[in-house]
Amino acid sequence: MRQYNGILIHRSVVGEDNLDVVDSGSFRSLHFDSASIQSRLLRSDPAELVIEYTQAMMLALAYQPAPRRVLLLGLGGGSQARFLLKYFPDCHIDAVEISPSVSELARRFFYLEDSERLCIHHMDGAEYLRTHSEQTYDLILVDAFTRDGPVDSMFEPKTLNAMYRSLNKNGVCSINSWKDDPYLYAASCHEIQAAFARPLFDISLTDDPENIVLLIPMQTLATKQLLRNSKHIQKQTGLKLLKHLKNLAELEVNEASKQ
Repeated sequence: MRQYNGILIHRSVVGEDNLDVVDSGSFRSLHFDSASIQSRLLRSDPAELVIEYTQAMMLALAYQPAPRRVLLLGLGGGSQARFLLKYFPDCHIDAVEISPSVSELARRFFYLEDSERLCIHHMDGAEYLRTHSEQTYDLILVDAFTRDGPVDSMFEPKTLNAMYRSLNKNGVCSINSWKDDPYLYAASCHEIQAAFARPLFDISLTDDPENIVLLIPMQTLATKQLLRNSKHIQKQTGLKLLKHLKNLAELEVNEASKQ
């Protein structure tokens, strides 16, 4: 049995994979049969975004500070859903999670409550985009992972083109990814920029240098406006976006190939 830095309180077996819930002090984490943490919860404040990449993904709010419709591609333990439901009462969320077992754990162990503003779709994210093309979003947050890393289909041209079509004119797409393979990372950046035809930004992370957040805003805002919006979001939610705004850098595709 895999050893964790904490107490294993639950294990679900799905096919050949184990979905493990681990308590460690004040925190609870979700693991997909690996030491890597898929989701983490502060039990005293379930809406707080604990893992750095989830905070960085919310830099999308600096461009779109009042989202009314959000698409989550990948639910995991529900961190982003809990955060948005608490602090953005006018926001409706479509969360796409291929595994009913994962969403069950999010509700049972990670305090994801039923809400008329949250609709969970148990299906593949790429399929959802193809079959719900009539719906558009202010934010699309892509956090679709397996135990082996990001879901490949999220970076296929037809899927990225569908994401682009699903964004409102002032919308933002935020993607959690990895850059451990420089060739795969460069190829993904090429596909993203080709699909969106917009500036592509990356946000470097300190907790894990191989983890990267990619941001594609559909509108251009002046730095002063981004600062104002980030300060407003911090006042509203407590989330410190300014440190991530400082790490926001426009990424030229040929730069990605040099990683």
